[in-house]
Order: sequence, then structure tokens, then C-alpha cells
Amino acid sequence: MDSLLQERFDRLETLIGTSGKEVLTFQEAAHFLDVSASHLYKLTSQGIVPHSKPQGKKLYFSKRELEAWLLSKPIQTRETLEAKAASYIVSQKRGGAK
Repeated sequence: MDSLLQERFDRLETLIGTSGKEVLTFQEAAHFLDVSASHLYKLTSQGIVPHSKPQGKKLYFSKRELEAWLLSKPIQTRETLEAKAASYIVSQKRGGAK
């Protein structure tokens, strides 16, 4: 039980430590994204996640860019999709009658 508590404390400490930072290190970014280091490395090597490599070795991440990336592909609700479909059908009927 103590190791679980220590692990949670360490994670909380890391998250608090990065809350005011704009630029994150590799490990901080992995914690921020809640992914393993190996998965983050895969995302960066494939050019999927935005990052910087100013001296050609260490990776750095903009917290704002990571947040934007996390929210880049929102899934629309069924209600929104149905409203768009209905609007499209109405606009097609009007366009076809002209």
C-alpha cells in the first residue's frame, strides 16, 4: 500500500511541478499526456506530436501545442451530426428546386 501511495504522490508532485511551465521536457510531456516514454518516443519519431529539438538531441514540448494536439480531433455528438445532416438535406432541396 505504501508503494502505491508513494507512486501517486510522485505523480501528483510531477503534475504540480509542470503546472506553471510552458516548455516541458520529454519526461514531463509523457506525464502530461499520460503516456509511457516509449509511446511518446514513437509519436515524436513518426512526427505525430508537436515537439522541438533545438540542439539535435533533447526533445522539448510546448504545453499549449500539446493541449491543442490533444483536442485537435473532437468527436461530434450524435445530436450535432443529425442537425448538420438535416441542414444539408434542407439546403440541397432548396438548391435542387432552383
